[in-house]
This record gives sequence, structure tokens and C-alpha cells, in this order.
Amino acid sequence: MSKKKDLSFDPNHLSQQGIKYLNEGNFDKSKEIFSQLIIHFPDNTDLLNLLGFANLQLHSYDESYEAYTKSIEINPNQVEVFFNRAIVGTALKRLNDAIKDYAVVLSHNPKNMDALINQSVAYQDIQNYEEGLKLVNIALSYNPNNFKALSNRGNLYQNLFRYKEAIVDFELAIQLEPGILETYVNKGNSLKFIGKLTEAAEAFEEALAIDKNNASAQFHYSILLLSQKKFTDGWKKYKFRKELKFFNPPTFTSNIKNCMNLDNKNSSFVLWGEQGVGDQIIYASMLGNLKEYKNITIALDARLIDLFSRSFEGIKFITFEDVNNLSKIDYQMPFADLGYFYRNELSDFRNNIKPFLFSDKKKMAEYKKKISKKDKLICGISWKSHNKTIGHSKSITLKDLVPILECDNLSFVDLQYGDTSEERSTLKDKNNINIQKLASVDNYNDLDSLAALIDACDIVLTVSNVTAHLAGALGKKTYLMVPCGVGSMWYWHRDDHQSLWYPSVEMFRQDEPQGWSGVIGDILRKI
Repeated sequence: MSKKKDLSFDPNHLSQQGIKYLNEGNFDKSKEIFSQLIIHFPDNTDLLNLLGFANLQLHSYDESYEAYTKSIEINPNQVEVFFNRAIVGTALKRLNDAIKDYAVVLSHNPKNMDALINQSVAYQDIQNYEEGLKLVNIALSYNPNNFKALSNRGNLYQNLFRYKEAIVDFELAIQLEPGILETYVNKGNSLKFIGKLTEAAEAFEEALAIDKNNASAQFHYSILLLSQKKFTDGWKKYKFRKELKFFNPPTFTSNIKNCMNLDNKNSSFVLWGEQGVGDQIIYASMLGNLKEYKNITIALDARLIDLFSRSFEGIKFITFEDVNNLSKIDYQMPFADLGYFYRNELSDFRNNIKPFLFSDKKKMAEYKKKISKKDKLICGISWKSHNKTIGHSKSITLKDLVPILECDNLSFVDLQYGDTSEERSTLKDKNNINIQKLASVDNYNDLDSLAALIDACDIVLTVSNVTAHLAGALGKKTYLMVPCGVGSMWYWHRDDHQSLWYPSVEMFRQDEPQGWSGVIGDILRKI
């Protein structure tokens, strides 16, 4: 690095200091030095790359990406910089950009194992599982005993519902690296999805033998236990979800204690909905247990406020945004923790079997007039889940439902959220089947009106989504189509096909992943 005449310092000496700090793990100090040097040498790619690396270690991903991008613009022949920028792009969820950067690396060296595996993971993250599988198979053709590749392929097989193949890969990966906890957890989940529950429990126990306090292992084990109706142990382990990334508690401006028990019924409590709207509805079934409490406030999705306020007397409902205005509250607790206190035996469910949500009866009567058909039962229908991770496994197409939609004694009403006009139009053109759509009801944003529309139907046919929870909470006779494996939520499990949480919901489960024909046949026989 040539020294500029007007500099009051030796840039080469300063650069070496920065590298020394970098090697010592003092990334803040190294970043400070490289940032200072780049002011004077803005086109020096070595400095830009060092700054990019320091920011990467500090998780300052935007700054890291910017430094690497500028370096590439100056010299596009730096293969290793494309690799580093791909890592940063993945951290920033710029997955398509990361895939392109890995492609540059692989164009120079098609056998780069790290690039093949990382690009495969990026494809998995955008749910292009087949492309991810192609890449990881290429990697394994070069090195069939690569632990990372085997573990990644197991994850891809799991997402493709090829659970038996996933288990084989996880077991091979465990043989190569027996101390990696996540592999046991993934194996346990695949075993759970194919119904090998004893073996799944053993896999989770092996994971916890490595780290008994690992939140991921405890959480996934809790789902297995809850689905087996081992509620006491299941709820205890379910508390570990609070340490995982998806758990997103509201920010309380005042100092509100975590609720450890519900002994003092004169204390004030704020409970808050967690996860999705469906979860908030299902856990609301336990609010009846709080009748003796004097001061209960519940924060939840704004779309549920009107419906819940009508359905539960003596409880104040607020939006998540309103928690900042709370004062003089003694304790706070996430909604699902009620299960730890109130749902530990089958009798706890049987004693709480009444509908607990109540629709707007005026709206319900209005909708019933609009959708009624002479001599036909009105069947509300919902066929898709938009869950980003598992929605594809829970969804079905209208084409698959044609055998049911052709039933002469049923008239169908659209309960599906989102724009369904194209699907309904195609069904009308190809099969001469009409699904009524009430344009005045926004099935996504206006859940109070959707509840009234559901209540106006005679029966409901749905996949596992918000519609299923609303119908169950309203006590509406519901045929629920449940997938096999991923997307088969723990709370839909019961041996006699009736939901523990919603007695009016009858479940029809796939025999194999993505195979809906058996479910359709069973529902047809019921109808």
C-alpha cells in the first residue's frame, strides 16, 4: 500500500494492526481501522474485503455486503469474495442473489463442496427443494461421506415428504459426526412424521443427552409429547419455545413480571397471543378457566378484537400495539402457557367442549339469506394455507376436490382468504361448478364477518388454516383435511378423528404425504 504524502500515519503499519486485531477476534477495533484506511484508499480491494469480513463477524451484514459489492465492482475476478458475499446475502435473506454468487464460484470450480452445499441450502430456503437436491447429490457424488451434505440432503428429503430416505441420511450423518445435536432432532422429526413415535422419542432423548437445555430439542420433543396426549411433560418442554427465534413477545414499557403461577386471582394479568391467528383462537378455548379472575387483559391480533370482545365477558382485549399503554399490571404471560395450568388431562378437554366464539347474529342472518339454496346444504370451503414454511403441505387444489364439489346436495361458499377468482373461474369453465363468493366479506382482514359467514353455513370443509380454527371455535360441523407429516399440527391429533380442542371438527388424515384421494373418498362417504 503506497503512502500518500499528506498522511500523518503509516497506512501499512495501521493495516497490519487491523489484521492483528482481526486475528485476535477484536472485530470492532479492526473495523474501526479498516474504515479509517478506506477513507484514504477507497479503491483498495484488500481493505474492502477485510472490512467486509470484520462486519460479517460483527453481524453487520448490510455494511459487509456493501464492502464486498464495491470490491467486486472494482475487480470482478475475486472468486473468494463472491463466496463471502453469498454468505452475507444468505444472512440478509437475499437468497436469489446468494444463489447467483455461488454460481460464480462454481463456474470456476464445479467441485467446490462448500459452494455446492451452501447453494443447496439457499434453494431449500426459497422452497425449491428439487433444485437443492440436485446440488447436494452432486456434492455427494464427489464425497459420499460429507457430513454437511448428508445432513442437508436429509433436510431436503424431509421437505419433499421422503421421510424414510431422510432418516437414512440422518443416521449416516450421525455415524460420521455423532456429537451434532441438530441431526438427532431432525431424525426425530422424520420418525415422528411417519408415526414411529417411540423411535422419535429416542432420537430427541439422544439430542438432549448432548445438551439437556437445548431449546430446539426440547421444543420439538414437546410437540411429540403433546400429540401423544402426554400433556404434563409436553407443556413443560413447550416452554422452551420462548428461547427460539419464532417466539416474538411484545415490548412492555412498564416493568411487568413474568407469570409463574395463577394463584392470586386478585392480581392483574396481561396475556398475549403468540404465533398465528389460529394459535390465538385455539388457546382462547382456555379463557373460560379465568372467570374468577378480576383483572384480565389480552393482547392479540387486531382482526380478532371484535369477535373476542363479543364472546368473552369481563376480559379486556387490546391490540399488540396497545401494550405500550398498559400500566399497573402485575403479571404477563404468553397465551399458550395456559395449557400448562388448564390442559393436563383428557378430562380437562372434555369438561370444556362448548363453543366459545359467537358470531354477529345479525350479519349471520343476512349472509344466510344470500347463500341459501333450496334443498341444498350450504358448505363453506377453504382449501389453502399460506403458511410460508409448511403451507404447501397443508393445501389442496380445487381440482382435487372436484369429486366432493360435484355432490348434488351441496352448495359451496368460498371461505378461502386471498384472491381466488382465477381458481373459481377455472373450476366453472372446466367442470361447470360454481362456488359462491360474497364480495362484501373480506375473508382475510375482516375475521368477524368471516366468522358470521362460517356460522351461516351448514357444514365446513377446510384444510388446516384459520378457517378451521374459527369453525371449530364456533361449534360448526367441520370436515378437516389433515396432511401426513409436516403440517400435521400436534393439536389435530386424536385417535377417534375428533379434535380434542374442537369437538365439532372431524379430522380426515392423509395416509401418505401429498396423497389426498383417500381423504376425499372418506369425506364423500360421510356426506
